Amino acid sequence: MVNKKLLEIGDRLGMKYPQIEMLNNEFRRDFRFLIFMLFMAGVLFYMNVVGQKAPQVLSMADLGYTEEVVESKQVNTDGRNDQRYRLSLNGWDDGAKIRIHINLEIIDFAEENDPIAGFARESGLPCSAKSCSLAALEGLVILDADVWNADFAAAKLNPDTDPPLQTDYRNTIYLLKSNRMISFSYDQPIAFTEAKRRVITAMFAERNLFDH
Repeated sequence: MVNKKLLEIGDRLGMKYPQIEMLNNEFRRDFRFLIFMLFMAGVLFYMNVVGQKAPQVLSMADLGYTEEVVESKQVNTDGRNDQRYRLSLNGWDDGAKIRIHINLEIIDFAEENDPIAGFARESGLPCSAKSCSLAALEGLVILDADVWNADFAAAKLNPDTDPPLQTDYRNTIYLLKSNRMISFSYDQPIAFTEAKRRVITAMFAERNLFDH
């Protein structure tokens, strides 16, 4: 329906109804677009403020990469009262001559929540809280927990074997120790030396994640 005021103005200007209707539709579309842009600006502002407060606990240099770009960092408490830290980075692999993207997520499961059920849910393999067992999780490659300084370690793909012959390589390593879970995702093969594993597992002892 055409706005009456706009219809009156258009009539005075000698515009025909289809022209007024088209103009009305333009105003309505532009108004919705403006509202959407204001909403997105608010979201980006909020994420930027949260990101500024969140510490950066890992750098690409720690893993032997250069030309670091911090894409985002965020801290929040979710609906289950689990505390979450997220960090997204990318950097340059001088050896492979390619950029590598890394997503680090650290979750402290709340005291009232079962960390095993939380681990299963976060790794994409939800199970019943009454019958959830790490040993029963299927679809993951079980890693040596001692090597990863964890109570339990698994991955989507085995990080110690040659990657499959595909262009879209993505892997995630899942680690659990006490009530803390580390999810480390990357989009190019990484040779995990002991030094690189220590950089990641040091996050189990990081105590300044949620104090900001």
